[in-house]
Amino acid sequence: MYKRMLQSMRAKRARHWFIKLHNEAVTGDELYAFNRWLEAEPNALAYQQLERTWQALGALRETKEGELLTRHANSGAHSPQGAGTVQLNPWYRWRHAYAAMAKAPARWVNSSGTSAAALVSCACIAVVLFIVAFKPDAPWTEYSTAAAETRELTIADGSHIILTPQTRIKVQLGNHSRNVQLLSGHAFFDVANDAGRPFSVAFKQYSVLVTGTVFGVNTKTHDFKVSVDEGQVAVRVHQQGNKMQQNLNQGQSITASDNQLGDIQPTAGNQLTLWKSGILVYRDTPLRQILAETNSYTLEKVFASNTKLGDTKISLSINISELGELPAMLEELLPVKAVKSDYRKVVLIAR
Repeated sequence: MYKRMLQSMRAKRARHWFIKLHNEAVTGDELYAFNRWLEAEPNALAYQQLERTWQALGALRETKEGELLTRHANSGAHSPQGAGTVQLNPWYRWRHAYAAMAKAPARWVNSSGTSAAALVSCACIAVVLFIVAFKPDAPWTEYSTAAAETRELTIADGSHIILTPQTRIKVQLGNHSRNVQLLSGHAFFDVANDAGRPFSVAFKQYSVLVTGTVFGVNTKTHDFKVSVDEGQVAVRVHQQGNKMQQNLNQGQSITASDNQLGDIQPTAGNQLTLWKSGILVYRDTPLRQILAETNSYTLEKVFASNTKLGDTKISLSINISELGELPAMLEELLPVKAVKSDYRKVVLIAR
């Protein structure tokens, strides 16, 4: 009984979001709330079932009967019957409408048969909705790279994603949103423009929202660093109901840490172009953060021997193919000695 009640509540909430996303202008906060709601797998399945239903209707969506059914659902989408609860049960109403049509007297049909055709169309739509409403849609798709491995993806909407080594993401493409969860690592996104389907990248309590642009998100050297090569993005931090946001333009970057957004900074050139050329660029970056990223590209790992050394900020540019020379370069830049410790491990010791 309790399980059926939860399923009913989840289905009502799914229908609320479906109607809202189809027929209303959705704010950033509402989109964030929707994405958070989707994080629970049962919620995502409930919403995907509605999407599958809508797709199954095909051309019937454009008929007058389909329009009437949609309007019927919209009329109940926002009728609150309790605090924080959205009451919407079009399936119940359509089921009973279908039952009523089945018992309809012959006088409802005129000589041309038009009313009968309309009723049959309504009945067909209701049956299709009822039958396919609970078929699950495709789940999130996960992609990852190992150490020293890179990967380029072209997803179904035409967007390109590049994963640097030791990066994991999950992608979900819906009718009204495109969502990426960056689980770890550093990725570049060349987003296909689609104003009707915002593209969001989320990591912990941080997120980036765009419709079409080129940008990178790096969680290797910082908690969350965003660099924009083309277009504009909105970078957000969501914490206990509060939202902070900074809008970035081409050639700008921002770093978020400890639930706070830093100052907007200029980027050191086009980050994606530099990366594709095999060049890593760091400006006033703590040594520990540089090593956290460069270690993902090599089998030999380099570490700072203590926290003070790791917090030392330096500026550095290096070709990925020359990372084997990094310990020697650091010996020239800093008062350190590179000592080989265990197998494939180098420790930087302050002189």
